[in-house]
Amino acid sequence: MADLKFQEKRIIEEVFGMSSGYVLDFSDRTFSEFFDDFQINIDDPKYNTNGGSKANRLRTFFTIEPDGVVRQILCALLDYAQILGGPTPEDINRLNTVVGNLGTSGHAVTTGQDLSDIWKPGHLRLFLSHLAAHKIEASEFKSRMLAYGVSCFVAHEDIEPTSLWQPEIEKALFSMHSLVALLREGFRASSWTDQELGVAFGRQVPIVPIRLGVDPYGLIGKYQAMSGANKTPEALADEVYSILWEHKDLHTNLAEGLISRLETSDSWSVSKFLLTPMQRITDLTPDLISRIRAAAENNRQVRDAFGVPDKLDTLIERVVASPAS
Repeated sequence: MADLKFQEKRIIEEVFGMSSGYVLDFSDRTFSEFFDDFQINIDDPKYNTNGGSKANRLRTFFTIEPDGVVRQILCALLDYAQILGGPTPEDINRLNTVVGNLGTSGHAVTTGQDLSDIWKPGHLRLFLSHLAAHKIEASEFKSRMLAYGVSCFVAHEDIEPTSLWQPEIEKALFSMHSLVALLREGFRASSWTDQELGVAFGRQVPIVPIRLGVDPYGLIGKYQAMSGANKTPEALADEVYSILWEHKDLHTNLAEGLISRLETSDSWSVSKFLLTPMQRITDLTPDLISRIRAAAENNRQVRDAFGVPDKLDTLIERVVASPAS
C-alpha cells in the first residue's frame, strides 16, 4: 500500500487537474483504456469506495496499491500530461520528487543477486542518465569509467523503457551511489530522464550534470555543471572521476573500486595505470589493505609489473601513517 503524505497527494492533484473530479483530458472510456494498457481494471468496485468519478477512483487507486504500481502509473500519467502540453517544469520537478520518495524504502533491490545482475561487485555504482538517441556515447563513457573501477548503469542502453524494463531501472536507481546526467537537447522533455534525476535528488546522492547544450534546470539548477562540449568520452570520464572524488562520502566506494580493478588486472599496463588514481586514497580499512597485498602477491599482472608492488607498499605505509580524519 502506497504511503503518500498529504502534501504529496496535493501535488498529484494539482499536476493532473483532479480538483473537479476530472483527470487531465480523459473521458470515462479513455481513462479505462489508459489503465487497460497496464492490465489494471480501474472500473473495479474496489476503486469506487469513495465515489465513482475519475479523480476519486484515482485517489483510491493511489491509496490501496503498492508503491511500485503507483510509481508506474504516476510516470505514465506524467508522460501523457507532457504530450498534452503540460505540466510546467516546476510541476514536473515536484512530481518527480513524489516519485522518488515512493522508492526510499529500497524494496526495488532485495538480494545480493539483484545487485550483481546490474553492477560489477566491489565497484562504485554510477547511474548514467541520458537520451536513448545517444546510447553509443553513453556506452563509450561507461567503458572508460570501468577502467577506474566505476560500474555504470546505462539506462535505455539496449531498448526503450517498458513495464518489463522498468524494474531493472528502479533497481539501479535505488542502489546507485551517484548519478551523471548527459544534458543534451531534448533531455528535459523526457519524463524518464527527469524521473531519474528526481530519484537521485530525493535520495540525496551526488549528481554530476554534464552540459552538452542544455544547462542544469529545476532542482538540479543549483549544481555546477561541467562542460562536455567537444570532449571525448575519455576526457569526460576522467573529469567526472575527479569530481566524484570531491564527495567525501564516496571515497570508500571509489577506493574499493580501484582495488577491485587491481585484483582483476589482466595486464601490466592496467596495473600501472591504476597507481595514479590510487594516489587519491587517504584512508583504507584493514580489509582493503589485505586485498591490496593479496593482489600484489597472487595476481602476476600486478606482482610482475615493474615497480607496482613497491608503490603499493608505499601507498599503504602513507595511509597508515596519516589516516584521514
